[in-house]
Amino acid sequence: MVKHIGGIGSMELLNNISKYALCFQDRVAVKNSQGEELTYKELEEFSNNLACYIKNNLDANKSPIIVYGHKNPYMLVAFLACVKAGHPYCPIDISNPEERTEAVIEIVHPEFIIATEPLNSYHPKVISLIELKKICKDTSEKNKIDTKISDEDIFYILFTSGSTGDPKGVQVTAKCLDVFLQWSSALVRRYKTGMPLIFLNQAPFSFDLSVMDVYTSLFMGGTLFLLDKVVQLDFKQLIPALKGSHISVWVSTPSFAKLCLSDRQICEELLPELGLFLFCGEVLTNKTALQLMERFPKAKILNTYGPTEATVAVTEQEITFQIAQKAEALPIGKPNTKIKIEIEKEDGTMASPGEAGEIIII
Repeated sequence: MVKHIGGIGSMELLNNISKYALCFQDRVAVKNSQGEELTYKELEEFSNNLACYIKNNLDANKSPIIVYGHKNPYMLVAFLACVKAGHPYCPIDISNPEERTEAVIEIVHPEFIIATEPLNSYHPKVISLIELKKICKDTSEKNKIDTKISDEDIFYILFTSGSTGDPKGVQVTAKCLDVFLQWSSALVRRYKTGMPLIFLNQAPFSFDLSVMDVYTSLFMGGTLFLLDKVVQLDFKQLIPALKGSHISVWVSTPSFAKLCLSDRQICEELLPELGLFLFCGEVLTNKTALQLMERFPKAKILNTYGPTEATVAVTEQEITFQIAQKAEALPIGKPNTKIKIEIEKEDGTMASPGEAGEIIII
């Protein structure tokens, strides 16, 4: 049993998941395009069991744990278990070059690695998917864990290329994630009314965009639909996968939406429940926005912006037909009310309205 205690912040995410596991036990929390799924009850129980195992087998030093794989529902179990056991997690996707994976492992220097896919890089302690499932379903460890997460505790670590091209670990705190989830869930409620809440997950878990769909969905009691890379690149698999997903909230990079628009089958008829597009990570073009409006006339389109260091996104703008048909680049909108943004000119002074400059997030 894992007891959730402590202040608000990331605890609200964990408490919400516990609440959904109790009140909506059979509601699907996560499923992938191969048909594998976990209910909220399973997500809660499995992550609790794994958290007990981690607590009993790791030093109490809050060292990071690497979770390696690609779009497996048990990766989410591992993420939550790490946090419940007092450790930040660091996801690595199988699409990473082997050299980069080895570099990240060397930097993180984890006590063990949870791997849902075969890992070529050597590490003395790797928990395979078979072992992971066994641990998750083992109820023999009855030790109670008090989950104490302060606002400044590191929730997860994502590696970017940085300015030099070398892996750079960005540490995101529980407080930062909480501020983001309060904002992102409010956006979904504002623009996507009614049920179901089924979120598309396009980005790998090692890319910060995935935080937008993964945790907003779990925070709101939605269902997360994991679309793996192989399916994304094969329209013969992609079309039936999307049709069977019943997604209502589309979260992706603009380039993936552009790719999908190359097939006329991807339209409102294929995805009748789809009511909201959330874009981040790249520039959303006017052409892509207008094409989406033509194919999905009832859906809203939100353009968001933010660096990994600021927890996915900090600004949002609804893209209307009037905005998209103009020649100017699409705006990134207004910031989260908990965030302050200034535009700084090259000389270090603040830019006046209409002047160009560098975005400074405070």
